[in-house]
Amino acid sequence: MSRREAKTLIKRILGSGFSLVLLLAALIIGSNFAPTFGVSVGSLPSAAQQDAKAADLNLVCPGGAYRSGGASGTKLGTFDQVGSAEVNAIVSGAIAATNGAKVNTTPLATQGDSTALPASAGAPARIARPTSITVVDPNGELEQGSKLLNVSTLQLQNAADFSGLLAASCQAPSTDLWFVGGDTTVGREALLVVTNPSRVDAQIDIQAYNAGGVVKADGLAGLSVPSGKTLVLPLASDLINQATLALHVSATGGSIAAWLQQKTMRGTIPGGSDFISPSTELGKSIVIPGLLLRGSADAATIIKTRPEYADQTPMLRVFVPSFNGATSTSSVTVTAQIFGATARTFGTVLRQQLRVGAVTDVPITGLADGDYVAFVSADKPIQAAIRLPRTNKTKSPATDFAWLQAGQSLKGVRAFRVPQSGVTKLSLGNSGKSEVSLQLGSPAQVAAGTAPVVKLAGGGVRTIGLTAGALVWIKTDSDALHANLVIDLDSTVATLPITDYKNSASKLMVSVR
Repeated sequence: MSRREAKTLIKRILGSGFSLVLLLAALIIGSNFAPTFGVSVGSLPSAAQQDAKAADLNLVCPGGAYRSGGASGTKLGTFDQVGSAEVNAIVSGAIAATNGAKVNTTPLATQGDSTALPASAGAPARIARPTSITVVDPNGELEQGSKLLNVSTLQLQNAADFSGLLAASCQAPSTDLWFVGGDTTVGREALLVVTNPSRVDAQIDIQAYNAGGVVKADGLAGLSVPSGKTLVLPLASDLINQATLALHVSATGGSIAAWLQQKTMRGTIPGGSDFISPSTELGKSIVIPGLLLRGSADAATIIKTRPEYADQTPMLRVFVPSFNGATSTSSVTVTAQIFGATARTFGTVLRQQLRVGAVTDVPITGLADGDYVAFVSADKPIQAAIRLPRTNKTKSPATDFAWLQAGQSLKGVRAFRVPQSGVTKLSLGNSGKSEVSLQLGSPAQVAAGTAPVVKLAGGGVRTIGLTAGALVWIKTDSDALHANLVIDLDSTVATLPITDYKNSASKLMVSVR
């Protein structure tokens, strides 16, 4: 390479490096002085609070009683509804004065029935099939609760193979239900009636418990209840010869309503029936009103020569759920104080150690005919119910029964329609230590503060007769008052809880991307 060519190459290299230095300097200066932009991917603006209207209040009723085997009684897996049930409904008078509010009644299809019936306005006088009753409140202006909508049904069965008085409290659909009651021994039939009023299919799982604890039954898991349909499940198919039962029914998808229809046959003689309502009370202290005993002497006379009538005595059933730290040998102390309404009905006290995770039946003995309330306490939360018998040996059939569930607190205002048929009594119990009072009367009387006032001492028990078909309000400031309704009709018996279903409005935080 010549001297001249070498100088030219050196100039090119230096020139290129100088340009590179200038470029780097420009980039550094630009990064220091260039404008910045505060944009980050995925960020949200501030959320705004919005009020969400409460869902319309909807109650579902089971309709007529279910007969297994069809008309002939011999078709396995066939269940049809017989007769129709009397409807006793409260529909708030405020609905007529509220813009756009109305009541819709929608009959639902039964198992294997694809016939759809049209919806109608208002509450019907009788229903034969599962029915959904809804207060449509587009503006969300109505106060929800039993003052707005409360419905129950009542039906008397007096057939050669099916007797008894069946009362059902219509339910707000739920995804979690417990039943304390039921029997699948010889001559006893337990049908779980599950209705899905929602617009989507539901899947249910049933967990059963007996005196030994959990009952394994593969056939009770993953059951489908199509939208708008009712599933009738004979529990004896999976729970064979179980005298002591508690059930947990859980649903996914659509919310459901359910009842346990219990029926007794002693050979060819019908022995009564009942719609068992879901248990709503779980706690260390629960109250079971409505133990109104009648026909105890007749029952004792029949049992002496007919041992198959031994279940015509009152009995307390207690389920102790498992809790943290419990083992297979854990136990809970349960005490039941049975208080009478008068000085002539002394009552009794029951106290036992009960196994955790199991169901225990405790006979209630030594009580004369009279009106009682059970105050049940435990050192861990429990669920409990009482089998209430009726016996009249001059009748044919001579027996019936009902399952009393724990009563909810009456604090606030509770409203219900007294059944039009039979003789209905309100059974009250005060679980507190001090005297409490309540107003009991018509809506106008309670609203005006002129309703008769009823007072109960601490631990007090009282039974009040009610006028058939009357609309009744109960108002109290105490959470110690509990109640059930007991209905007698031609020596049959049924019971209804006093409930206050409602949906709550909510506040939502809404962000728009």
